[in-house]
Amino acid sequence: MAAILMTYQCTAKCDECCFSCSPSLKNTALSYEKIKSFLDQISEISSIKIVVFTGGECFINFPLLKKCIRYAHNIGLMTRCVTNGFWANSIENARRKIKELKAEGLSELNFSTGDSHQEFIPVEKVLNGVIACAEEELEVCVSVETNDSKNFKVEDFINHPLFLENIKSSTLEEFVDIIPATWVSFHSDNTYIFDSNLSYEDTGCNGMFDTIALEGRGDIMGCCGLTSNDIKELHLGKLTDNNLSEMLFEHQSDFIKNLDFC
Repeated sequence: MAAILMTYQCTAKCDECCFSCSPSLKNTALSYEKIKSFLDQISEISSIKIVVFTGGECFINFPLLKKCIRYAHNIGLMTRCVTNGFWANSIENARRKIKELKAEGLSELNFSTGDSHQEFIPVEKVLNGVIACAEEELEVCVSVETNDSKNFKVEDFINHPLFLENIKSSTLEEFVDIIPATWVSFHSDNTYIFDSNLSYEDTGCNGMFDTIALEGRGDIMGCCGLTSNDIKELHLGKLTDNNLSEMLFEHQSDFIKNLDFC
């Protein structure tokens, strides 16, 4: 998998955001030329089938997002976006944007929500987006912040009146997945307790070796996000080095990383 952090700017400022994104981080966006260069290089790596557009908030520059999805689709890559749903302020607006993205080749949309996100983005916007995706038969996943300090749960999303009225027990439900997402401490000394009934892998992060990512400064990272800006070993080089295949191979072959994380 490949990921593109299109910008560090976000319409939210979540307390434990792993990239410390916020509305104030303007002028941190990647150019189309850099994104296109990255897409061209990853399209030559046979193991990479899908590219994920994220941030920050990738919907901030919607014309650029559409252009990038179109290009990725045209060179044979599946595409996914990760968003907080700020743009879905009405069901009509959500439907319009989803139709546009699906027409460009979008394969899947992921939403993030929960207590921290909902300080900035009402859950009803996320629900508008989910309904619009399901109506277009577009796969959609909702990640709900999860730890012992969180009040809003997966069950609250599923039992919301908009979900019950439009999704639950209908043919649209097959396109929707609601999952708990572990919400950990990045910027504080908070210690969270996690539900013992949930299953957590204790074998390290295998995704670290399956992912190559481009972030806003043009760095290539061997990780899809969490803590990567704080671990210099996960920064593999610069996009301008033009050798993503070699970077990924060296990353996957690193003895110390394999020893520590797998």
